[in-house]
Amino acid sequence: MSISVVTSVLLFCATLALLAGATLIVWGSLAQRSQQRLTLRVLRRQDAGDTAILTLGRRSWRRLPAFRPGQYLAVEAAIQQSVPPLMRCYSLARWQRNPYRYQLAIKRAPDGRVSNWLADNVQVGSRLTVRAPSGEFVLQAGQDYIVLIAGGVGITPLLAMLDGLRACRQPPQRVVLLYAARHYEQLLWHKQLLSWEQQLPWFDYRPCLSAPEHDWQGWRGRLDAARLAAVTQGWPHAALYQCASDGLMTAMSLAARQLPLPGGTVIHQEAFGVTAQGSGQWHGVSLGQHHVSVEGGRALLAELESVHHFADASCRAGECGGCRLQLLSGDVEWLRHPVQPPQDGLILACCCSAKSDLALAAL
Repeated sequence: MSISVVTSVLLFCATLALLAGATLIVWGSLAQRSQQRLTLRVLRRQDAGDTAILTLGRRSWRRLPAFRPGQYLAVEAAIQQSVPPLMRCYSLARWQRNPYRYQLAIKRAPDGRVSNWLADNVQVGSRLTVRAPSGEFVLQAGQDYIVLIAGGVGITPLLAMLDGLRACRQPPQRVVLLYAARHYEQLLWHKQLLSWEQQLPWFDYRPCLSAPEHDWQGWRGRLDAARLAAVTQGWPHAALYQCASDGLMTAMSLAARQLPLPGGTVIHQEAFGVTAQGSGQWHGVSLGQHHVSVEGGRALLAELESVHHFADASCRAGECGGCRLQLLSGDVEWLRHPVQPPQDGLILACCCSAKSDLALAAL
């Protein structure tokens, strides 16, 4: 083999090594970006009933990290001085390919410690620290028959998905949005959705109110299997995306699996938090130096937050892993199958309840 050939081979191998190294650097930066913190200003606030719609951005109009339709933003809330901030996740409501603004909908809730604080204290000009967008509840490519099911503020990720579908060069065949709320003012972006229904031949918007005013012209009552079957009649298959209460999503998942579609139904869903009822049975739990009594049937995360600070627990639905604990002894019940199952010997406090006395250790 001549010297020139050897030199060429060595140069080729060196080029491959450099490309491989560059690939590792790119993937490394992407992995790090999910933990990236951003300080954003509230540029606009709009209140709709018990929900505050916040527009966040940089005053310099610098581009923000891109996200996929359906992903969320983890927001840090410094509720108390000298106490590390709490984190909660909120779906991004609008999607742009190159975003300069983020939009969130913050709904007050009886047990919404962070949501209530944000709704009461954050105004135009306020600064918020957030983490770069992430999440696995995203719009999948190549789906032509889509059902979107929203409950109240659960419209936010689905609205972003509609933005993504509107930007497609080849839109889907059919998209139906079933939007459940109690009162008219809880239908967020209602006028925008009505406008899209008029403009887009493939989009069908079906709002449904359980306690409507007398002049309401849309669906009344609750979403059910019959209504889902009616809007998907004649479809070859369906992809269902839903973000609503656990009760509504459970009912609609069951209804979707019974649809007489030749190609079947694929179900995707998002939920922040686990809804569960107490069993009336109380158990002792030790976590480090703390000993507390917790009620069975309720998520351990909510029961233990008074004695332990879960700094990275943001999703509260088994995805972020920020509430991992080591189970030293005792038995737990999984209230929800986590998106990211923990290793053996570990539990996610947001997804588990106590079935007996427990000994836990923080990681």
